[in-house]
Amino acid sequence: MGVTYAMTRDTSSALNAFQKAVDADPKQVIPYKILGLMYTSLGNRNEAIATWQKLQIITPDDHDLVLNLGGLYIAQKRYPDAAALFEAAAKTNPSDAYAQMWLGITHLRSHNTDRGLAALHKALEINSGAEMLNNVAYEMAEAGAALPDALLYSQRSVREMEGLSQKVDLENVKDSDLQLPQKICAYWDTLGWIYFKMGDMVQAESYLTSAWRVSEDGLVGDHLGQVYEKEKKFPAALHLYNLALEADPRLEETPARMRNLSQVPLPKKRMSAAEELSRMRVVKLPTITKETVTADYDVLIVGGK
Repeated sequence: MGVTYAMTRDTSSALNAFQKAVDADPKQVIPYKILGLMYTSLGNRNEAIATWQKLQIITPDDHDLVLNLGGLYIAQKRYPDAAALFEAAAKTNPSDAYAQMWLGITHLRSHNTDRGLAALHKALEINSGAEMLNNVAYEMAEAGAALPDALLYSQRSVREMEGLSQKVDLENVKDSDLQLPQKICAYWDTLGWIYFKMGDMVQAESYLTSAWRVSEDGLVGDHLGQVYEKEKKFPAALHLYNLALEADPRLEETPARMRNLSQVPLPKKRMSAAEELSRMRVVKLPTITKETVTADYDVLIVGGK
C-alpha cells in the first residue's frame, strides 16, 4: 500500500502506510529500511535518522544501516557518530572497501587528514574499480588533500568509463550500458573539480561544461558556476547558479554564492531557469567521450554513432 501511494506521489499516505508496516511487526527489518529511505528522499534527515536508529537496536551490524545512517550523520556533520559506525563496520569486516571509504571520508571531513587518506588508500587496495577511484578522488578534492594523487585516480576512472562506453553493442544494449552516460558525467565532474582545486581553470571549465550539458545535474552546475566566478565571469556564474538551483533546489551552499553576486546584472529579456532547462533537450547515446560532445541549447547529441 505504501509503495502504491508513493507511486501516485501521495507522500503523506505513503509515509503513514510504511509506518503502519513498522508498527505491525517492529522486529521486521525491511519496513524500517523503506521508511528510512523515503524520509531521506524527502530531505527529512531527522526522521530518517530516527528510523534507522530504531533499526539499529534490532540489527546493529546491518550493512544497509551502517551506510545509510552513517551517510546521514555525515550530511549533518555529526562526524563522531559516523566515525563510530564506520570504524565498527571496518573492524567487523576488514575487506569491506566501502566501510573503509566512508571511514576515510568521515575523517577527511572532520579535518583528520592523515587518518582519512590512510583509510581511503586502504579502500583502494581492496577495490580499485572506476567507481571507487572516482569516489576517493572526489573526496580528496573536496578536502584539498593529495591533489596530484586525486588527479591520477580520477583520470583512471574516466578512461575506464569512456572505454566501456566505446564497447557498447548498440544492437544489444544492456541496462548497465544505459547507466554509462550518467556515470561518465559524474566522473567528468570529479575530474573538472580537481582541476579547479589545482587552479587549472581551462581544464576545469572544459570537463565541467561537458558534464553539465549532458547531465543538467545541480551540483555540476554549481561547480561550473564557481569556475566562472573564479574567472571573473560574474554574470555567467550567477546564471549557472540559478540554473543549478532550478535543477536541484536542495543545494545548500549555492544560494549564498548567489547572494555574493547579487549586484551582478543579468539580461532583462531572458528565459526563466525552468524554461531554459526544459529547452535543453538531451539525446544520450551509449558511446560517449568528452571530445565527442556537441551541444547547443536546443539539442545535445553525445557520441559518434
